[in-house]
Amino acid sequence: MGLAQFPVELISRIVQCLRGDRSSLRSVLLVSKTWAAQAIPILWETPQPTDLAAIHDRGRQQFYARYVRELRVNGPEGKYHDDFRTLGFPRLRSVVIDAQDEEAWIGQYIQPALEDISCYASLPAGNEDVLQLLEKRCPRLASVVIGRALRGLNSGSLCGFIDRCKSLRYLGVIDGSTQHIDERVLFSLASRDDLEGLEAEAFLAHDMFVSLFQQIDRPFKDIQQLQVQIESRTVPLLVPAVSNLRLLSLSLTDCDMNPWPHLTPLTNLQDLTILYYGVAEISANDFQILKGWDLHRLIVGSNFGNVFAPTLTDDEFIPVIETLPNLREIELGFESSLTVRSLTSLGQSCPWLRDCVIKGTYDLSPWMDIDPSPPLFPRLEQLTVDTIEEIRPTPLASSNPIPDKAKVFAEVMQSHAPNLEDLCLHHRRDKFSAAVVAVINKQNRPDESSSSYTSDDESDDE
Repeated sequence: MGLAQFPVELISRIVQCLRGDRSSLRSVLLVSKTWAAQAIPILWETPQPTDLAAIHDRGRQQFYARYVRELRVNGPEGKYHDDFRTLGFPRLRSVVIDAQDEEAWIGQYIQPALEDISCYASLPAGNEDVLQLLEKRCPRLASVVIGRALRGLNSGSLCGFIDRCKSLRYLGVIDGSTQHIDERVLFSLASRDDLEGLEAEAFLAHDMFVSLFQQIDRPFKDIQQLQVQIESRTVPLLVPAVSNLRLLSLSLTDCDMNPWPHLTPLTNLQDLTILYYGVAEISANDFQILKGWDLHRLIVGSNFGNVFAPTLTDDEFIPVIETLPNLREIELGFESSLTVRSLTSLGQSCPWLRDCVIKGTYDLSPWMDIDPSPPLFPRLEQLTVDTIEEIRPTPLASSNPIPDKAKVFAEVMQSHAPNLEDLCLHHRRDKFSAAVVAVINKQNRPDESSSSYTSDDESDDE
């Protein structure tokens, strides 16, 4: 019996096993119509907008559109909104809509199956009222992110939408406008028992929270994710009410009060971000608060200004890191006296670490004396520091030219981090560090000749 004669049930199981392997699924299309019928729904679950737009026959385009479950239309792809205007997406569950300050047809994506929408289009075409369409058409809608100042959006329309959309679990308003989340909107959100996530980029004044806590007994009862821009004095008022948080992102508009001691109730946190506006100082005792938490992601830094941790040394840092074995991402954007000992501890204590960004200049030569079996960083994909110091002379060449030393050290780094894709430097200060980056990037991306830098500083030696 040939492949074409397999029972449909068996074909379906085989095709399901190929989910995620687009190349193999495309090959399945060539076997027979029966095989193709099983592969097409999977292939078109998460298509590229360009693939759908490339189909010029309207009937065929609609045939494939009916299988789409997730669609991301980003940047220049916004030109396809008009092309898709007459299509139906009956199975669409998640959509990201972007349009670069141009009118965009959005209504075709707002279908009954929709559960998750992120809208970065500010000008809906044809006077479409996006919130009204979502409210009327989408009984399963759970997550809404408004990424730009959507035309027609105001605190009144947003408040009405929150009150009437009973399935809503997550709301993000990240266009930065202060007029959309006023006291009335905040009250509507805080009083919902089923709200699990709130992301508000706009500044939320302390007085709004004072009034809220005076009028609502248990605000944000079920909140799991909270991302807000607030005053530091709001932290001790807010934290006791949200002690079950899994994710907290605080953008603090001042440094009048130290937020860290007030975070102690948040022992369920897995994702913590604290960003300061202006100059701030973190103590070693502040960092100790994190000991024993089940953190997967930790980001501390500034939006504007500098953050300092003058008393945080290896001796205070390492005992905390040793209690965070599930850490996957760490970004410490503050000045401190941490050394390679702390970086080594991250490798030894956090086997799941994928992304490490730590401000400072580091002498990583001690890694040359550490046995790479097993590697220090088995899953690390990106390491970012200010710069790295030149290693001591090696016995491989009498002159020890920089390219030779860079190659040797790049090999050491890759033995300790076999999945390393990027070594990024905030500052380009010498030929050695530049050469190490170039070697690593050349091996990972042979078609690219440029190195990875996050600043425009030039080498002092060039």
